[in-house]
Amino acid sequence: MPPAVAGIGLFVNATKVADLDRAKAETWPRLDSLLPAEARRYGTWEAVSGKAGGADFEIKKPGATYGALVPALYPSKSGKGISFGLFDPVDLAHKGEPKVSHDELAELRVVIDTSGGRGQNDHSGGDAVDPNTITLTIEAGGKTVDISGDKLLAIPRENAPDDPSGEHKGWTLGAILASQKIAMPKRALLTGDELNLTLEKEDLDPKTSIPFIKLNRQGALRFRTYKKQGEAWTAMGGDLRGLRKIQVLQ
Repeated sequence: MPPAVAGIGLFVNATKVADLDRAKAETWPRLDSLLPAEARRYGTWEAVSGKAGGADFEIKKPGATYGALVPALYPSKSGKGISFGLFDPVDLAHKGEPKVSHDELAELRVVIDTSGGRGQNDHSGGDAVDPNTITLTIEAGGKTVDISGDKLLAIPRENAPDDPSGEHKGWTLGAILASQKIAMPKRALLTGDELNLTLEKEDLDPKTSIPFIKLNRQGALRFRTYKKQGEAWTAMGGDLRGLRKIQVLQ
């Protein structure tokens, strides 16, 4: 293996957009946060490629192949180089182990689709959020409690109802409320960055509906409602991005 490289070039298509050193890697930055704004939408990435440990690598269409994972840079274990990895969002927040990794980078390239079509509905563009800094507010029984990001991330997660593989993990609404010793309500109002969503009795019946919350690729909280269809669970309506408040109505 060649010696570790202290700094690397970061390219978008054929254009160098940054020179990255070990000090930058030690902040564990998300790769999209290092790119120009017009290149940050994960759905437009055709590939991530580069040289790592003396060998070429390529991950084609990472947004489709590893849809639940977050691309980031981090310090190589050698103590000198830079590594690239795809992380579960909670693992990245905890500076844990990546699901996919390439160590001792010599260069890194993001190939994007410049046609202006594919991936434009991907909501993972824009600024990323450190999940440790988010706050989820719960109002119930005349009391208000704020759950800080680190405490939320400490609540055990479970598989999304439609994903037995375990790639997509998060929390049921009931689990988050139970962490604060709050019973499942009959009605609730959820507040997101742009919209509010009222959950009625039928949305909160555990036999037919699972209200589910997870971190999206941007590090924000996304709420979905899963409904039982025969023996399977399917995401149906109740889609709220940037969840920040839960109000128990009944």
